[in-house]
Amino acid sequence: MRRFRIKVFELKWLAIILLWILWWWWEVIRFFLRLEPFNWIHFFELFAALSLSSLIIYLIFRRLEMKSEELRKTQEQLIQAGKLASTGQLAAGVAHELNNPLTTVSGYAQLLLKRLNKKDPNFKKIEAMAQEAQRCKVIIKNLLDFSRPAGRKDYQALNVNIPLKNTLSLVGEQMRLQNVRITKNLSSHLPRIKANPSQLEQVFMNIVSNALGSMPNGGELRIATRKIDNGVGVTFTDTGCGIKSEDLDKVFNPFFTTKRPGRGVGLGLSVSYGIIREHGGEIGVESEEGRGSTFTIGLPIQEKG
Repeated sequence: MRRFRIKVFELKWLAIILLWILWWWWEVIRFFLRLEPFNWIHFFELFAALSLSSLIIYLIFRRLEMKSEELRKTQEQLIQAGKLASTGQLAAGVAHELNNPLTTVSGYAQLLLKRLNKKDPNFKKIEAMAQEAQRCKVIIKNLLDFSRPAGRKDYQALNVNIPLKNTLSLVGEQMRLQNVRITKNLSSHLPRIKANPSQLEQVFMNIVSNALGSMPNGGELRIATRKIDNGVGVTFTDTGCGIKSEDLDKVFNPFFTTKRPGRGVGLGLSVSYGIIREHGGEIGVESEEGRGSTFTIGLPIQEKG
């Protein structure tokens, strides 16, 4: 009801302004049709009124553009939420159906490996089977994580730099081997947020892993944290291969991936999107093919009280 009253109030003022603009335009028409004697003072009054009315029209259209952009973003978020919900239900069903037989296959493979000698000609085949079964179990775990976002019971007040540093400590060696230089600009004056640290580390790891995958021959990864309006911002900017413009709207879709077959199933960014939205935040990406990508995360600060 309150929002409705605000909109009615805005419409009343909009109507008054439009009537005022029409009246001044009528004055301009009267002036140029010479319906009254020429008067320099009147001329400058009309000129000032015309300039002011043009400015008001511009501001009105700017506000309409902003409202239209807000509506578009809200619509995109609703569509994405619907995709995540429906795909999550499907993923949960598939994961549960596959988990039991896969556990049996993995168990027997491990049993055979213990009984066989490493020189046995079948040892490598059984070992490969066990490794692939383990990889499938990781995929199923990702499916279950995707379909069952954690609740807020594990949330705690923290500085976002802590899970970020924990993540970077895990990939430091891989960055060195890939000749990827990291530049950190982490603010030391950040407000605390309420979040699940392990989930944030999962999000950061997904983004950093994608950045490393886009820079196989080396490059630079720039990471920054800063205070933003009512929250904390985290940005990851890489100098990798970038994302095609036609794929930008799909990067957070479940099972969408640009990696080669067998290198990923396209759940990392979808899971990350769900985690950030569960935290009341936002995640977005800007990219230019051949120039690199920038992922931006916004998280709300901890509410007082």
